[in-house]
Amino acid sequence: MSGYVYGGSRSLRLVKVGGFVIGLLALVWTLIEIGKPSEHEQEDLVVYCAVGMKLPVEKLARRFEEQYGIHIRLEYDSSGGLEAKLQLDAENGQSRADIYIPADLSFAQRAHAKGLLAERIALGSFHLVIAAAKDSSISTLDDMLQTDYVLCDAGAGCGKRTRDTLEKAGRWAEIDAGKKASKPRVTEAANAVALSESVQAAIVWNTEAAKAGLKQITVPELAEGTSSISANIVATSKHPTSALRFARYLASPEYGAQAFSEYGFVINTPGDAWAKTPELDFFCGGVNRTAVMETVREFEQREGCVIKAHYNGCGAHVANMKSGARPDVFMTCDASFMTKVQELFGDATDVSATDIVMVVRKGNPLRVATLSDLANKKIKIGTTDPKVSTMGSLSYEMFKDVGIMESIAEQISTVPSAHELVGNIASHTAIDVALVYRANCNMLDAQGFDLVTINHPLALATQNMATAKQTPYPHLAQRLLDFLRTKKSQVRFEHEGFQWKVVSE
Repeated sequence: MSGYVYGGSRSLRLVKVGGFVIGLLALVWTLIEIGKPSEHEQEDLVVYCAVGMKLPVEKLARRFEEQYGIHIRLEYDSSGGLEAKLQLDAENGQSRADIYIPADLSFAQRAHAKGLLAERIALGSFHLVIAAAKDSSISTLDDMLQTDYVLCDAGAGCGKRTRDTLEKAGRWAEIDAGKKASKPRVTEAANAVALSESVQAAIVWNTEAAKAGLKQITVPELAEGTSSISANIVATSKHPTSALRFARYLASPEYGAQAFSEYGFVINTPGDAWAKTPELDFFCGGVNRTAVMETVREFEQREGCVIKAHYNGCGAHVANMKSGARPDVFMTCDASFMTKVQELFGDATDVSATDIVMVVRKGNPLRVATLSDLANKKIKIGTTDPKVSTMGSLSYEMFKDVGIMESIAEQISTVPSAHELVGNIASHTAIDVALVYRANCNMLDAQGFDLVTINHPLALATQNMATAKQTPYPHLAQRLLDFLRTKKSQVRFEHEGFQWKVVSE
């Protein structure tokens, strides 16, 4: 009986202690979860936005918050004032803003030149007008000169564009001299006309005149006063993926274009179709695989997109496209394959080059120095399948050009890819000479093989790339091309044995 009681009381104590520990752990877990930011609170985006874009950007920001739960904090000022804040942030080592939306492209270009900005996504444009009361009789600049009018400071996008446009028209000096006052922001210039009887006119954006309920007067001298606006990712943004996503949202036909058009902006270049996580099909020549894989992965992470990369011989890629496949981006093993499907793509740009070489055993025991030397019946030759591979196709063309194709046909064995071919010559002696890209030879043991340069124009393959004409994501596709043309990408290509062909702008 005593044993039973002893055991029961010990069990009871253990239950009590165990319950206390479990309760304590539950409390700690709850406190941890309370302290953690929710999915909707994990990051805030800070947008430096020129006041001229306040209405559409604010509307879109609130809608984006509701749909995706990312809080967007909008800070308004003149374009120049916001640029100065970016500069100050950089000088102080701060990373405050994620996106900069100035009222004129020149501010974005200047900030980009300073290294303050990264990607740029076009949003639309607006133009300069004379804003006046609805019953105003003003119809020319000379009419405005006879009234009390205000201008914007050059620190504002509107003021800078006004000055630049009127200087070009030869009217700036007199218009500047005749002003009643300058306003630091375009909204203040428009409101001065709308709310004050002492100011009869102002030169402002057409969107500001419409917002203030003013008459919009177009004059020839302001005809070139159009400004392009863009969302620019700040170089030091802590949240580049969310920033790019919101920028794409601002430019999208489904959301951004509608809101900007509603407030009088003109959409000159339609943005990409909206998708929170867009997908790009990337057809890439197999020779480029090791040079581009890491760059493609980094682009996916930064943009918050999916790149479906298909690495294959360009002959196979072209055959697939001829059968109806429609990639968003095509990067070739050799530029000759782009010409076969050029009607599907925009202008191509060269990226890299590599030459075809002959891989021979160390010391070159068969004394192979030229392609003609392959016409030795004892030499077993390896290359890739000319039907699916650029390298194989070029190899066969060179054999034909030097007149040895018929004599060596029985000596040639082919495999689908250069990687397999290099593996074959490295692992057994069934091949005496292999024709491969120099860029494929990094994996070869330098102690066991020599490379023989081929002196033939077809031996040099140039890799180029282009975006599809019909892709729903032309701007995203172009940014992928830009990403593949960066200095970081160059280092990777050169490490893999390629020559870099990108021409710096």
